Amino acid sequence: ASDGVSCTVCHQIDPANFGTVESYSGGFLVDADTPQGERVTYGPFPASPQAIEIMQGVSGFIPDESDHIQDSQICATCHTLHTPFVDSAGAVVGLFPEQTALLELEAGNIDRSCQDCHMPVLNGTVEISTIAGEPRADVNRHLFVGGNEYLLSILRVFGEEMGLTASSDQVVATRAAVAEQLANDTATIGLSQVEVAAGELEVTVYLHNSTGHKFPTGYPSRRAWIHLTILDRNGDSVFESGGWRPDGAIVGNVNDEDASAFEPHYDTITNQNQVQIYETILLNTDDEVTTTLLRGASYVKDNRLLPQGFDKSAVPADIGVFGAALADPNFDGVGDEITYQIEVDPDLGPYSVEAELLYQSISYRWADHLDPAGGSYITEFLGFYEAVPNLPSVIARVAS
Repeated sequence: ASDGVSCTVCHQIDPANFGTVESYSGGFLVDADTPQGERVTYGPFPASPQAIEIMQGVSGFIPDESDHIQDSQICATCHTLHTPFVDSAGAVVGLFPEQTALLELEAGNIDRSCQDCHMPVLNGTVEISTIAGEPRADVNRHLFVGGNEYLLSILRVFGEEMGLTASSDQVVATRAAVAEQLANDTATIGLSQVEVAAGELEVTVYLHNSTGHKFPTGYPSRRAWIHLTILDRNGDSVFESGGWRPDGAIVGNVNDEDASAFEPHYDTITNQNQVQIYETILLNTDDEVTTTLLRGASYVKDNRLLPQGFDKSAVPADIGVFGAALADPNFDGVGDEITYQIEVDPDLGPYSVEAELLYQSISYRWADHLDPAGGSYITEFLGFYEAVPNLPSVIARVAS
């Protein structure tokens, strides 16, 4: 666990069961019967006899060319994950779709692999061995940029306490790469129909998911939301939906105030206590809202932004849309369109509107429910959480 996912985990995976249910949830195949020093590692490049001899002598592995190392299915062996859930008595009663990024990708119409975004090809050539070989082109960068900017913020501050072997500069560079991807390659936002009539300002916000899967995807603690502000001609705020507090809570989000409730999906917002939040809300076997993954039995809400071409009416339940978004005609595989209708004083116009799509990898409720009595690791993490503000990442911003 301290090593994380090492090179020889992914590069030893055999493609024999790719695309099957058995391959998912950590069901990858690795030849553990072959003795050390004789095992094969797969890569996208051919290896000369000299290179094979050198690599086997230095690392104990025999390189073998295979295209499957660039197939999304190799990622899906871990990142299509169903976790067991228990009832109130602690008995395992089923499996829960904890994350399903590849299934979401396959339900859309974007011709892209996991590696295209998370392991992009480097420009130019690079030496992939310090011992032998010519520089190669078309090498995928092994930075694995994802969406967990907040944890990287914690690692930057508390890396030494956590026994991190990476340097502070390396953590800062990775965090910067994550921030760049979130800001440039994740989603876009726009405004239309900004007008005042009969004492009401109406503005439509539209969003488009630029990723190949739902956004957010991955572990269900993640959420994104619209932060919309309206200022009068004097620069004074007359409306704000989706503001946040330093502890990571969203102002107006009922779930951050009451663990048993949740904010619904909206097609129209009329007051600043309503917030459009793109998230998953879990229910346990007693139909109670929960953030305990082991009790997560179903989704009562899943309105995460859909990938392009995703037909929400024709997909399996594991990747389905749940809650009011399912019946919302403005929420589909093109994006989401939401209308704000706000009472204003026409004499204080013209009004300016700004909308942001914000994102957190750890929602306030997921951290707040943790019980310090659960052990030293929880206590330590809560100390990190309290010390590092859970500020949202800005995915996209637009003003009018």
